[in-house]
Amino acid sequence: MSRYKEIKSTLIWLMVANIVVTVAKAIVGYLTGSLGMVADAFHSLTDSTNNIIGLIAIGMAGRPPDEDHPYGHAKYETMATIAVSALLLFAAYNIVKGAIDRFQHPSSPEVTVLSFAVMFVTIAINIAVATYEYRAGKRLNSDFLIADSLHTRSDIFVSLSVIVTLAFVRFGFPIVDPVISLFIGAFIAKAGFDIIKRSSSALTDKAVLDPDGICQVVLAIPGVEGCHSIRTRGTVDLVYVDLHVEVDPAMPTAQAHDLATRVEERVIERVPGVADVVVHIEPFGKDSST
Repeated sequence: MSRYKEIKSTLIWLMVANIVVTVAKAIVGYLTGSLGMVADAFHSLTDSTNNIIGLIAIGMAGRPPDEDHPYGHAKYETMATIAVSALLLFAAYNIVKGAIDRFQHPSSPEVTVLSFAVMFVTIAINIAVATYEYRAGKRLNSDFLIADSLHTRSDIFVSLSVIVTLAFVRFGFPIVDPVISLFIGAFIAKAGFDIIKRSSSALTDKAVLDPDGICQVVLAIPGVEGCHSIRTRGTVDLVYVDLHVEVDPAMPTAQAHDLATRVEERVIERVPGVADVVVHIEPFGKDSST
């Protein structure tokens, strides 16, 4: 199974789990009038939406390079990751708005044994989902899965805060419900900004790998006298490398070309995530600053 097919399969299973969690929280939240639980359901709904966005984006990212996209379509996955953060920020806005409205129009939600039972079950599901997704993201080198797993992990802390809210309401402190909702909104907003910060690195061509590590790999190849001007860009699973290699000035052109090919193959073989390497051959001793 190809990498993108594995990611899609993972997202489908996650979407099913997230839908179950969302429906359970929403039903109990509306029946009991718990703003915190409804807010948590809204948060879980973004998980399902994220999975759908991910499925669409991964389908596009898996396309091979073409005339219009010679470097492939991998950045569709990065764009989807940023879309996830936008939905998080929208969810945070709605939750904060609902909390402010509850301050203006106070009401006390009904707290039942079912409320606590649903929250504990959904926390258990979220722990399993977050762990599974994070491990899959690491194994498949998927920024989207890793970012989405961090979002799901935030659900766990949000759900724990809802349980605390229910306990306070149970003991006669309903004001805690909108207060906790404000904290939930802030927590979700922070998760959204963190994902934007992480994803923007790929779109702005921030360096991905340590140049020294690549240089050590290259210098171990017979015939290479030096290397410099190493540049990397892309994502952790799809890195493009550009570097200059110095060789003996007397080396024939054909031999220098073969050496450049060996450098490309060695870097791709030894450095995880590297998809393409462009090698510039220079005579040894040339001023590397020019």
